Amino acid sequence: MTKTSWVEICVSDLEQSITWFEHVLGFRVVARDADEYVELSRGETSIQLATESAPYWAPERERLLPPGQRGSGVEIVLLVENIDTVYHQAQQARADIARELADYPWHMRQFWVRHPDGYLIRPAQKILSVNPATYPRQVAEAFQRDTPRITQELLAVKKTADSLAQQGDFLGAATIYETLVTEIFEQSHLYDDEEAEYDDYYEEEGYFYPEEEGLDELVRECIEA
Repeated sequence: MTKTSWVEICVSDLEQSITWFEHVLGFRVVARDADEYVELSRGETSIQLATESAPYWAPERERLLPPGQRGSGVEIVLLVENIDTVYHQAQQARADIARELADYPWHMRQFWVRHPDGYLIRPAQKILSVNPATYPRQVAEAFQRDTPRITQELLAVKKTADSLAQQGDFLGAATIYETLVTEIFEQSHLYDDEEAEYDDYYEEEGYFYPEEEGLDELVRECIEA
């Protein structure tokens, strides 16, 4: 799977940018190379800053960094767990908030803040209508009961997801579907010690729990949903 490992941006004033990321967004410096490069982090997010005089831009500096275009049209999204705290910190730092904190239909609570060089930073937090911690516990409790009741109890959980999907809350529904599939696999001891062995078993036999064949169909429906 491909993922973004880090973001690197060119800045006009390194010290100003360091202060901005520290005071506005709560980043901290983790590495530095003289006055031309610095790496900052916040949780699992890493941002690297470099000045246009950094040696590795040469010899194509003029082509890579055309004058007056630094930050134009660039938006960086930072997923955070405490968006209200981040927003309050940005306000306290008197940052240039381009769009105020608000909830959006795509299940995100977010705001936009502008870096001194024009980069648009969008701190955002996913909004879930369900508590993800609830459903692993429900699945585990179902498997502790008499086996004839397992599928029946898990179908009741799936109906909650079906209802959310019908209301257009696809993120909430997907959270429950995914939890059901994952937890049923784990509780049913369907994972082999070796991943390759599990893949072979899955392809040849499908999922199965003793005396609970109905779980096979339930898992398939969750995956299809």
